[in-house]
Amino acid sequence: MLQQVARALLYCTPLVLVVVMPSTFFPFIGIKYFLFRTLVTLAAIATVLGWAFEWDPRSLRERFLPVLRSPAGIGFMFLTAAVLFASAFAYDPVAAFWSNYERGEGAFQFLHYFLFFVLAAGLLTKREHWKAIMKFSIVASIGVAMYGVFAALDPNAFVGIYASYEGKGFFQLLAVDRFQGSLGNAAYVTGYFIFIIGYVLWLWSAAQNKLRAALLAVPMLAFSAIFFVLSGTRGAFIGLLAGCGVAALYYAWREPKYRRWILAALAAGVLVFAGLLAVRNHPVVTALPGSRLLQIDLGQLTAQTRLWTWQSAWEGFKDRPLLGWGPENFTPVFDKYFDPRHFIPGENSETWFDRAHNIVLEYLVTTGIIGLAAWISFVVLVFVQVSRAIRTHVLTGVQEAILIALPTAYVVQSLLLFDVLPIFMNLGLVAALAVAVTRWKKDPQDHAREH
Repeated sequence: MLQQVARALLYCTPLVLVVVMPSTFFPFIGIKYFLFRTLVTLAAIATVLGWAFEWDPRSLRERFLPVLRSPAGIGFMFLTAAVLFASAFAYDPVAAFWSNYERGEGAFQFLHYFLFFVLAAGLLTKREHWKAIMKFSIVASIGVAMYGVFAALDPNAFVGIYASYEGKGFFQLLAVDRFQGSLGNAAYVTGYFIFIIGYVLWLWSAAQNKLRAALLAVPMLAFSAIFFVLSGTRGAFIGLLAGCGVAALYYAWREPKYRRWILAALAAGVLVFAGLLAVRNHPVVTALPGSRLLQIDLGQLTAQTRLWTWQSAWEGFKDRPLLGWGPENFTPVFDKYFDPRHFIPGENSETWFDRAHNIVLEYLVTTGIIGLAAWISFVVLVFVQVSRAIRTHVLTGVQEAILIALPTAYVVQSLLLFDVLPIFMNLGLVAALAVAVTRWKKDPQDHAREH
């Protein structure tokens, strides 16, 4: 009974992303982290109570010790330890451990990420369990998007960006600024929907009746693509392209009979993308929704501010190279090495950053060389875990490609972002899935390999 309770609590974790609390200082952030930590903690308590009163005494060790010994588990432990160690010696240890209402990250949150990964890998052991949490994630994504839609329908009734755009129609409001949904940040939305697209494709691949499943999968893919485009985050767009490219190349290698068609489709996609980039400033192209995704120019102000911030991060790293300034301690670095070019008189320029907006520099300046080495090790070991999952031969070719594509997309899009709950929670979920797959038995009826 308690084991089912723990699983149910894990199934509910994706739903926290829908919750917005207007009465709080940062309505899109704090409540999500509070609920996530509460659900994970309750799931852990239910697991311990189940082991104490319902399970065989050996079951806890047999269930979770392999998770901790797995490549992904070892990588996650190293990264968590590095974050905790950097927090202990941080410029502001309190902020490093507890964070704040605006971000919610920090060592305390990282402990919950690690616990979530361990519980998911140890409790969600069957295909049915993973289908269930993916379905919950997809339902949550609908809520994330519909919050933004309802905010556009009635801008004064919802917390968001639309109340200041009075007099515009519904579709004008959706396109007037980058879509934020219930996450409060367009960059989070795009990175989040990359995982949702992966989950939809996974469930479609796992369905016995592919044609019937397409009636739900295709509309959901279109739904996800629409809000991905409306969010207009270029880093996540490049990440999605990288993930799709790697997945396509892997599938072409795995299935030689489709190789010619896949390579032809990739070549056509590259040509189309190159053509759109060439005419990206044409009025017809700029009028298209999501045209911002094509505006990749290092001379733009948004790109310049990132480059200046990266320089500040590098200077801060040189001050404290071993363990960094501590998680959630980038603000004093930015203040100390502030580049005055951020301030442009008479313009609404960005003059304050509390993140380096590059995952490598973020870990380097906040956790030092030790933390960056731990993060790189974690990413590498996640891919090692994925390779082990693939070698079990219990997945379809599409599922194998998805397991490769999602971490790839995460790494690439993170070069212009940082870890946040909607993205890192799903990365932990994918890593846990790769661990769980190694325990599955091959089912030729439902999960035959594609030939």
